[in-house]
Amino acid sequence: MADTTTSTTMVGDTTPTNNMMQNGQEDEDMAAFSVNVREQRFYERPTPEVNQLVMVKVLRVADTSAYVQLLEYSHIEGMILFSEVSTRRIRSMLKEIRVGQFAVCLVLRVEKEKGYIDLSRRRVNAEERSTYLQTYAKSKLVHSTLRQLAATHKEKYTMRQLCERISWPLYKKYGHAIDAFKQYINDKDESIFGDLDVDEAVKKNMYQIIEKKLTPQAVKLKAKIEVSFFESAGIDAVKAALLSGLGDEAEQAADNKAVEEGGNKGKGLEMNRIQIKVVAPPHYEVSTQSVGKESGVKTIQAALDRIEAKIQEFKGNFVVKAKPEVLGEDDEVIDKDLDSEGDDSESSEEEEDQEGMGNFKLEGEE
Repeated sequence: MADTTTSTTMVGDTTPTNNMMQNGQEDEDMAAFSVNVREQRFYERPTPEVNQLVMVKVLRVADTSAYVQLLEYSHIEGMILFSEVSTRRIRSMLKEIRVGQFAVCLVLRVEKEKGYIDLSRRRVNAEERSTYLQTYAKSKLVHSTLRQLAATHKEKYTMRQLCERISWPLYKKYGHAIDAFKQYINDKDESIFGDLDVDEAVKKNMYQIIEKKLTPQAVKLKAKIEVSFFESAGIDAVKAALLSGLGDEAEQAADNKAVEEGGNKGKGLEMNRIQIKVVAPPHYEVSTQSVGKESGVKTIQAALDRIEAKIQEFKGNFVVKAKPEVLGEDDEVIDKDLDSEGDDSESSEEEEDQEGMGNFKLEGEE
């Protein structure tokens, strides 16, 4: 009798046999974990490594711990013990952790056999968190690009197949897939994606999405500084330092009045032109408008370096209160982030005794 067994391979699945075997091994390794099958992971590795930072979303809060899902890893579940939530003494854990909030956590332990992932929020410092958020934003952009491709070409490719054929190979080759995307934006060189095992129609669609997502847009950036000099010539020293931040001498003369009056009110910024606004001495805001964030950050940083060098000639003081950041950035993950140190005045008796210290907000929070 003829063999009438039918194949269960999905439409468009031309994945080599060794990859199918690898997938089978991964499925076996992930058997103990609670996985959201509708969410494809960002990276080829199915679980994070110990001491790696991850983005999580709180699912539920129990008596001694909070259960979360790891957004980059198919929303598999992890756990944060209350002792790993904060370095501060917390009076009400339910006010500190709420369902639906986001946090950057450190992976403490991964037990594949039992499906356990233990996490810590308190061991992530502000600098590590800020650096990680930049990487996460890049990974999220890559993943959203693959989502759009999967929705358009769902008759031939699954989301998993597109990850295997596009993003994961690019992560291996470039360190981060976003670097390949940026190189394409700069060079318009389609050979960057020449080795990818997908149809030309998919590639052309990908080029369109990348250009839409990554073509630099005009943005306004601002930094906050403190400039002071407590001597008889203090006003002149501070003024000279701020003027030095504006750029060449011709522009300094033209913008002298702008500095004294607190900025060019009602006048739009020219691209990469520095503007300095008096908030309340010794506090000042340094801003500019540029095409793309990186260019603007460099422009402002150069202005800050000039101001610092000038005020130090007078033996004055210079402090950066807030690094250059894009105005109006609205990242849902950062805005909803769980890490709300200092937001709740009732969460720590120690805070009650430190009136006047103010609320400490992490970068990106409003």
